[in-house]
Amino acid sequence: MIALLFILGAAALHQLPAVPPPLPLPCTHPVLVRQAGRLAAQCQATPQVPLGQVLKLAGYPNCAPAAQSMIEAGSVVEPGEDCSATITLAPAPTRLALGLRLDLNRATEQDLSALPRIGPALARRIVADRSRRGPFASVEALNRVKGIGPAIVGRIRLLVSAGDGVDEKR
Repeated sequence: MIALLFILGAAALHQLPAVPPPLPLPCTHPVLVRQAGRLAAQCQATPQVPLGQVLKLAGYPNCAPAAQSMIEAGSVVEPGEDCSATITLAPAPTRLALGLRLDLNRATEQDLSALPRIGPALARRIVADRSRRGPFASVEALNRVKGIGPAIVGRIRLLVSAGDGVDEKR
């Protein structure tokens, strides 16, 4: 089941000709690496890791000392020339399929729309409320948004967090 969710979520990454392999379990901080059009998954020990560590595991051992910027779980790393890399955050459906929670305090409208029972209009209200009233102190604070009640909060509780900016593992 988890492997199927991973495959479905990874399909949300556009232009991927190959399905990534399932992650070894448990994998608390997954990072995806795209090389030559293929996607591979790595499990990291912490929510943020040096880029060099990811590149080393991807087959670039000489890049580890040079690439020390930090990347976070749920990122997609595409190695480039001379130990450079393009780093993007995986789309919300992919992060959810990897078992990561979406941070309510930094999720975009598009991210929020990936959640069950949250459509584009409700996602817009969540982002507008956050902009107007400040960050959500807890998942339950979503109740302050018009159109969200205990039923919706209960449904998405395990998929979201009011964290510190790093998507958390469920």
